[in-house]
Amino acid sequence: MKKISHSTKSTQAPSRKPSLLRRAGWSFLLLFSFASYAQQLQVVTKSIQKEIIYSAGSKINLNAKKADIIIKGKSTDRISIVVKLIAKHTDRSIAEKELSYLNYELKNASGVVDLSNSYEIPKSAGKLRSQVNTVYEITIPNKANLLIINSFGNISVNDFSGELAVKFNFGKLNLTDVSGKFNIESSFGDVYAENLDGSFVCKSEKAVVELYNPSGTTLLESKYGSVKLNLFNSLDKLVVNASRSAIEVNVRRFEDFRFDLGTTFSQINTPSAYREFLSNYNNQETLLFDTKTKKPLVQIQNSYSPITVHIDKNLQTHK
Repeated sequence: MKKISHSTKSTQAPSRKPSLLRRAGWSFLLLFSFASYAQQLQVVTKSIQKEIIYSAGSKINLNAKKADIIIKGKSTDRISIVVKLIAKHTDRSIAEKELSYLNYELKNASGVVDLSNSYEIPKSAGKLRSQVNTVYEITIPNKANLLIINSFGNISVNDFSGELAVKFNFGKLNLTDVSGKFNIESSFGDVYAENLDGSFVCKSEKAVVELYNPSGTTLLESKYGSVKLNLFNSLDKLVVNASRSAIEVNVRRFEDFRFDLGTTFSQINTPSAYREFLSNYNNQETLLFDTKTKKPLVQIQNSYSPITVHIDKNLQTHK
């Protein structure tokens, strides 16, 4: 019988400690470089403060570019405005020079308040080297009529009661504790609304839309995005018309609502206790539940993307 010999050579993989040490060294250098850059970054700010008397029925138009906008409603007869023009660069002289390229304008005539900002770069200056931004901090009277147009910036509206129209792209809109009439148009801009009461119309494309505790009537149109709805029985009516947008509905009790759901070339996901209300015909799946009662109506039509209903007994309002 032949003896089978066993090799005594180690098959252990080579140590990776040097590689890990090298990676740690690179990470340290990158962090050190970033920290050094952040410490050297020079921030130059120009602030403008204005206060004007608001006449009931006047319109407020804010036409912004690359701006962050903070709006707060208040029981007052005045519009308080703070505008911050900001330039950042490691060379302070460059930041100071390019800050002068940022302009702000306020007009108040014939019952219309117009605010705007712009960037005017001289041809001789070449490419902009600083990080530039405009920040609006505005307190407006409740019952006001406000229009906001913005791109490449975020918008926040809090504690406001009145009429608001927003057209924006490449940013985020946050609405918190607001009531009245709202008309939103968004492209590549996400929308989040919490404790919203009144009439809310939102048209979005390639955006995330999330509503938390909407009351009153809501109409949503969504294309190539997603919609998340956290609903309570304070709702009157919610209608969603969507295409290629995943839709998620969260409720505490399924029985608190009337559901009229339908999606084409996709499916409806619902708790097992309510699957008996599903039907499928000609590539369309539908769910009809309590449609003849007076409960809040949730009506959703979608295509090429699913509708999912979750029951979350721990779902709470944030008021």
